[in-house]
Amino acid sequence: MLLKLSLGIFTVLVLNHVFVLVDRLGYLRHNHRHHPGTCRKVPGALHGSEDFAVTNHGDVFITSGLSWRINSPGYIAYSKRKNITGKIMLFRFGNPEKGVTSLKLKSSPSFNPTEFRPHGIDIIEDKVKGEHILFVVNHPKNLPDRIEKFQYLPETKELEHLKTYTSEKFKTLNDVAALGPDSFYTTNMCASVGRIPVMAEMLLLMKWGSVLYHRPDGEVLEAIPGLFQPNGITLSKDGRSVYVSVADVLHLYNRHDNGSLLLVQELPMQTQLDNIQEDLTSQTIYIGCQPKVHKFVDFYEHPEEEIAPSQVLAIPLNEKGLFEGNRVTELLYDHGNLISSSSVATVIDGKMLVGTVHDKLAYCEMN
Repeated sequence: MLLKLSLGIFTVLVLNHVFVLVDRLGYLRHNHRHHPGTCRKVPGALHGSEDFAVTNHGDVFITSGLSWRINSPGYIAYSKRKNITGKIMLFRFGNPEKGVTSLKLKSSPSFNPTEFRPHGIDIIEDKVKGEHILFVVNHPKNLPDRIEKFQYLPETKELEHLKTYTSEKFKTLNDVAALGPDSFYTTNMCASVGRIPVMAEMLLLMKWGSVLYHRPDGEVLEAIPGLFQPNGITLSKDGRSVYVSVADVLHLYNRHDNGSLLLVQELPMQTQLDNIQEDLTSQTIYIGCQPKVHKFVDFYEHPEEEIAPSQVLAIPLNEKGLFEGNRVTELLYDHGNLISSSSVATVIDGKMLVGTVHDKLAYCEMN
C-alpha cells in the first residue's frame, strides 16, 4: 500500500513538472502578429543587440555579439563562420537613419578587447561633468564571468576601460544595474557554470539563481537568493525600486540604503521575460520577451535556418510605483520575420527600438 502511494505521488510530481516545463517552453501559447506602426531593421546591427543602456538625451548603448559558456554547438559553428565578435554599438534616436556606430574599445592591463563578450549593460550619467560610465557583464572565453566598467569618450567614439570587477560568487551572470561608482546589482542566472550543468539546472527548474549586490567597498553579498533563472534587472529612475525578470514573473523590490532588497510585488506574465527598461518620462516599464522558448532554442541551434518570435510588453506603474497588471499592453508580436528572439525594448517620443539576443535590431515609428 505504501509503495503504491509513493509511486502515485511520484507520478503526480513528475507529470506536474513536465506540464510546468512544457508551459514555460511556450508550447501552449498562441499569439497573433502585430506591429505598433512602421517597423524596419536598423542598418549595421547584424549579430545581436542584447541589451540597452539609454541616456536622458536618447542615445542608446547596445551590447552585441553575445557568446558565453552555454552556447549551443550550432551557434558556436555559426559564430566562427561569421567571425562574430563582441562589441558595443551606439544608436541615436535623434538620428535613426544613421543606424548604429560600433565604438572602439581601449584596452587596459585587466581588459583585452579581443576577449570581450558582452551581455547586460547599464549606465551612470554625470550631468554636471557630462560623463557617461558604463557597466557591462562580460563572459571572456576560458575565464570566469565579470563586470567591466568603461567611460565613454564622445570626441573619439571610444570606450576607455576603467576597472574589472570579479568575485568567486559570480557564476553565470546575465544583467547589471549600476548604483554608484563602485556599487551595482547583478543577476546570477544560475549557480552552475558550463553548458551541461546550466541546462540541467534549467530543465530541473532549480531555484539556484540569485541577485548579487556589489558594495562600494568591494564585498559581494547575496541580496536575493533562491530565484529561478533571474534575467534582466533595472533600477527605477529615483533609485528606490528594483525590477527583476524571474523566468515568466516580474518582481518589484524596495531598495534599502544598505543594499538589501524587500519583495513588494510579483506579476506573472505568461511569457519568458528578458531585459527591462523604464520609460524616461512616463511611469511605464518595457520588457523584451521570448514567448516561445522552444523556438528560441531551435533558432539558437540553427540561426540560419530557424526563426523565433519577438514580443514587447508595456507595464504601467500606478502612483505608488506598483505594477498595474490589468493594463499590460503587448506593443509588438512578430513571428520572427522582422527580428528573432527579442530581448529588450525602449520607447522615446513615439519611436520604439527593439533588440535581440542574436539577431538584428528593429526601429518602429508607432501609430
